[in-house]
Amino acid sequence: MGIYLVGVHERDWRGDDFAPPNGAGTDDPSDVHQHDEDRYDEDRYDEGRRPLAAALDAELARRGLPPYTFPAPPAKASGPPPAGRRRRRAWWPRPTGPGRRRAPAPEPGFEEKLVAGPDGFTALCAAHLTPAEHDAVWGWTVLVPLPLTEALRLPVASPHFDEAVVAGAEGARAAARRLARAVALPDEVPVAGTRLALTSWFLDGGAAELARARPGPWSRDLDAAFHIALYLRAAEYSLRHGCPITYA
Repeated sequence: MGIYLVGVHERDWRGDDFAPPNGAGTDDPSDVHQHDEDRYDEDRYDEGRRPLAAALDAELARRGLPPYTFPAPPAKASGPPPAGRRRRRAWWPRPTGPGRRRAPAPEPGFEEKLVAGPDGFTALCAAHLTPAEHDAVWGWTVLVPLPLTEALRLPVASPHFDEAVVAGAEGARAAARRLARAVALPDEVPVAGTRLALTSWFLDGGAAELARARPGPWSRDLDAAFHIALYLRAAEYSLRHGCPITYA
């Protein structure tokens, strides 16, 4: 078991075919790589995020705002390539030895597991952020790429919360960036793009190794650094891909 922060695809936001995050519902909370489809609780994910999507659109309409929509997918190129350019053939490396298979590439998307305590993070928030900034970076249950001037409280329960608190990703990113500057968070912190990339970097020794090689304010509390990076990358991912981020 465990709590994850995940990006939500449009089919899960609008439809009823939501699948649990990779690794959610496993027996060992320390193993973020384990995944057993037979062990997650289907009731926690019934109907996807459809009630949340409907409640958000209703609240936006009440405020005279348009409904939240996902960005249109990029148009696929059609027709022959421009003169002088050839399309590259698809290629996949062959195994390097008999009976050996190439390891699958990491699955794209945003999914990180909350594996560290938040005490150091909340202390940094109190020291460097206003109460409004604290709420912007940590007081939400759903993050959306909308320019919201205040959090929206919706009467939609989830497995972890009695109501949904929807906040704008721009405000969360600004507050997280302020924390990142305060602790000099290094550029080597992974950018979200594959599942569990950030979690694995902190758990599997990447952060500790960098802290030994180049210590700084960020390395004094790696649990706090993890949370800063987590919420910064979540907001960046939401804005970059136009998708909601929520807990699961």
